[in-house]
Amino acid sequence: MTNKVGVLTLTLSVLCFFSCEKLQMAPGQTIEPTSNASSLQNTSSAFLGKTSYQLTSFDKSNLTYYPDGRIWRVQEKDVPSGYYLEFQYAPNWITATQHSPEGKMVQETFLLNAKGQCYHSDYYGFLLDKNGVWLHSCEYQYNNANQLVRINLKSDPGGSVFPSRREFTYDAYGDLIRIESFNTTNFKIGEEVFAYTSASQPRKVDQYPLNHHYSLACYADFLPIFGKLNKHLLRSTVHTSFSPQGKAPIVSNKTVKYNSFNRDGFVLDMDVSYGGNGHKILSTYAILP
Repeated sequence: MTNKVGVLTLTLSVLCFFSCEKLQMAPGQTIEPTSNASSLQNTSSAFLGKTSYQLTSFDKSNLTYYPDGRIWRVQEKDVPSGYYLEFQYAPNWITATQHSPEGKMVQETFLLNAKGQCYHSDYYGFLLDKNGVWLHSCEYQYNNANQLVRINLKSDPGGSVFPSRREFTYDAYGDLIRIESFNTTNFKIGEEVFAYTSASQPRKVDQYPLNHHYSLACYADFLPIFGKLNKHLLRSTVHTSFSPQGKAPIVSNKTVKYNSFNRDGFVLDMDVSYGGNGHKILSTYAILP
């Protein structure tokens, strides 16, 4: 996963391709936040599994919630208040919209199956057309264990196939250990290999139920819609890029060091290093009734 210092700058490991198909919003009634939504706490503990904690900040992002505990807004701490990411919900879809003081910038719509898993997403841009311009779609496939095993990308508005893809492999512990990325000619352009142990840090259960290390979509880091890709804390990643022209592979490394936890094992402080360049990520939680 690329270096992420906030949800407003999240990107897919594949590019956001461009086209001119007009926006078609998903059907359904959205849920509006109440006037004091920024101070509301979750009335259930479902968002963070069986614990009584609710994530309130992660790295440079502050999180606020709807009354039912679903995430409402993500606001960067070091950007003007007019820039924020907002989520809206219906029974079978979720939208994540990036706002600026001038209005919508981009929007990602996630369609959900009966298990609450995303099976299709559409990505739209609003900078060139206020009505929205379709950029790309993704299809998400799962195995019998409800693990995400494939993402197919379509960037051609007139096509019916998804030519680019990412494939996911898991180990016996239930941890994602490899993502392979292929281009439209079936050439493997990239591979990420994940490790959950190190010389100084053994395998440890990851209490956080989301997938912020794996770049599954542009704006889904705080949405529990892809299942849990890792049961244990990620320790390191090796990313290798391959060239169709036969150039030497490019290898980059990421390591994660966990410095402190709360009493129930939720990470409070971790250092993420990318090729020697370190970045500290702090998390805070609200204790729910």
